[in-house]
Amino acid sequence: MGEKEIIQSTSYIFGLLSIIFAFFSPFVGLVIGIIGAIFSKKDSSKISKKSFRLNITGIILSIIFLLITFILFYFFGNSLAQIQTANLK
Repeated sequence: MGEKEIIQSTSYIFGLLSIIFAFFSPFVGLVIGIIGAIFSKKDSSKISKKSFRLNITGIILSIIFLLITFILFYFFGNSLAQIQTANLK
């Protein structure tokens, strides 16, 4: 197996992993997606173009889930703070 095949399969696997990790750990999915996109740009074959699309999809999903996570933590944190101040009064 040559270097091009290894880069192609690595970027494809990173694309799949970035989509999977986007749901469970968005930050990890974002990092893996960026690394996979960099690997897929090193080659211009058909598989590299598919893996680039997978990586971009994983990056977009990771960003969306990161934003949702931050929004939920913001509102959940505010509601906990309101409950704590109500109990102190």
